[in-house]
Amino acid sequence: MTIFRGLTITGATPTLHHGIRHVVHILLTLERAPYDTRLNLAFVSLADMRQLNYKYSGSDQPTDVLTFTSMGKANGFMNDLLFRDSLDVGRGDKVSGAALSTSPRRDVKATAAPTPLTQSAIRAELVDLGDIFLSLDYMRLRRHRYPSSTLPLAPYLHAALVHAVLHALGYDHASTELLQQMARREQQLGQQLAMIARQHPRNLPPLDIWESM
Repeated sequence: MTIFRGLTITGATPTLHHGIRHVVHILLTLERAPYDTRLNLAFVSLADMRQLNYKYSGSDQPTDVLTFTSMGKANGFMNDLLFRDSLDVGRGDKVSGAALSTSPRRDVKATAAPTPLTQSAIRAELVDLGDIFLSLDYMRLRRHRYPSSTLPLAPYLHAALVHAVLHALGYDHASTELLQQMARREQQLGQQLAMIARQHPRNLPPLDIWESM
């Protein structure tokens, strides 16, 4: 497993921080991300997530996870893709999933032979994956509100991390074809994480979510 020193995690308890770091390191390793990849991951409150969602996606409600790539675009609404139900928090009406702002895939098309300077600039862009924001409060509320259609909290967080990291790496679901491609990769990574957890539990400890409640 590659150690990605450019990964920063904020807002998590020490135990959860430890578990999340292992998950993200494994995901980036499986996706063959460069060793100097930079990615910021923050756990935020319900109110902060709602503000972020409104500011960048135009939806005045919180969500579970948002990914902001280095290109400045927002991807999110894991709950809308997986569960479809809209969780209105602090509103009198229900809001369906807003249109997603999608990020261009990280393909660099050079029109001329790149110079060392342009190569450096291209690499700097490619290794900066941006920011991921997660709201455990939202996930708990959703699990409580829709227990029959929402994953248990730990698998939910695992799935949200896989979804968000793939967005940061350039995956998208702007079309049916891209959605199917991303869903297949999410399923593959989920199976790989489960296998690693069984065979090498020290490399992938359980996520201690309850400590943060």
